[in-house]
Amino acid sequence: MKIDIAHPGYLSVQPSDLESKGLGGNETALVLAARGLAARGHEVRVFADCPRVEDQGVHWHPLPSLREEEYRDVIVFWVRTKRVEPGKFNAPVRVAKLGLKTPNDSLLDQVLNDEINILIAFSDFQRRLYLDNFGYPETANWVVTADGLDTSHYARRLPKVPGRFLHAANPKRGLEPLLDMWPIIRSAYPGAELFVASSHLLRGITVDEDERRAGDLYRRAVAMSADGVRFLGRVAKPDLIELQLTAQFYLYPTTYPETCCIAALEAAAAGDVILCSAAGALPDRVVDDVTGFLIGGDPADPAVARRFADRIALLREDPSRLERMAQAARDLAATHDYSHVLPIWEEAFTRTMGSA
Repeated sequence: MKIDIAHPGYLSVQPSDLESKGLGGNETALVLAARGLAARGHEVRVFADCPRVEDQGVHWHPLPSLREEEYRDVIVFWVRTKRVEPGKFNAPVRVAKLGLKTPNDSLLDQVLNDEINILIAFSDFQRRLYLDNFGYPETANWVVTADGLDTSHYARRLPKVPGRFLHAANPKRGLEPLLDMWPIIRSAYPGAELFVASSHLLRGITVDEDERRAGDLYRRAVAMSADGVRFLGRVAKPDLIELQLTAQFYLYPTTYPETCCIAALEAAAAGDVILCSAAGALPDRVVDDVTGFLIGGDPADPAVARRFADRIALLREDPSRLERMAQAARDLAATHDYSHVLPIWEEAFTRTMGSA
C-alpha cells in the first residue's frame, strides 16, 4: 500500500531526534510505526515539520509539500486534523490516530461526514473517553490497539541494579507526588536510587517555557540528590533504554488520564515491575499483582504513598516474586510489538479500502 502519515506540525520532529535528543510518546510512536509499516513492504511517507530525509525505508518530507490531489491508498492524520479537510485528500482510507485527551473541534464532524473513515484508539479507556465524553458514535470504524513497541530494542538482558527505580514522564503528570512519597519509599528500601527522566522539551517547547512550567520541580528533584534522586531531564532513547533495562521498578503515581502510556509499555518490555496509579489507560498496561501493582487513590494522600512503599517492601523481601513479575511484564509487552499491532491496522485499511 501507499501510506502517507501527516503529523500536524505543532512541533519540529525528525527520526534522528529519537536517538539524539529524545521524543515524547506520540512522536516516538510516529517514527516507530512508520518504520514498521515500511519494513512490512508498504510505501511510506511522513509529512511533518522536518527536512527531507530517508529513514529505514521511510521518506520524510516537509509538511507544506503534502498534496491533497496526489493519490495514496491510506492517509493517517497523526493526532490532529486541525486546519485540514480530510475529505479533500485523494485516498480511499482516511485515518485519525487519536493521540490527545481532548480532540480538536472539527474531528467529530469529519467522522460523521465520513471524511475520516477509521479511528485508531490506543486503549479501551481512550475509546470510551471519545464515546462518553465527546459524543463519538459507537458505529464509527474503531481500531483499538496499543501504541506499539519495537521490542527488539529490549532484547538485551542487562543485570538489574538492586534498588534502581525509574520515572520517565511529563513532569506535570506525577513528578510532584513522586517526590513527595520518595522518602517513604526509600525508608522501605534503604539505599534506593530514583532516576528521573522528565522534561517538557520532549514536546517541542522552548527552554524558557520548560523552566516556567516545571523549573521549581526540577530544582526540587536536584536538591534531593542526597536522598538518592538522580534528575536527568531530557534523555535520548539509547540512554533511556539503558536505564529501563537496568531498573528494577518503574514508578508512576499520577492522576493524569493517560490514553496509552508508551513509557509504561517500554518499561514492561525492559522487565521493570511497574507501580502506578489506576488512572486512565494504565490498567490496560499493567496487570495488577502480575506484571506490577495498580494502586488506587490520590497519590498525594500519605496513605496511598504508604501503599506504594508497602508493595516495594514486599517485593524487596521476595526476589523470586520480583523476577516472576518482571518476566510477566516482558511477556505482556511482547504482545504489543508492532509485529502484532500493524497487522490489525492493515486489516482495517484493506477492509475499508474494499468498501470505499
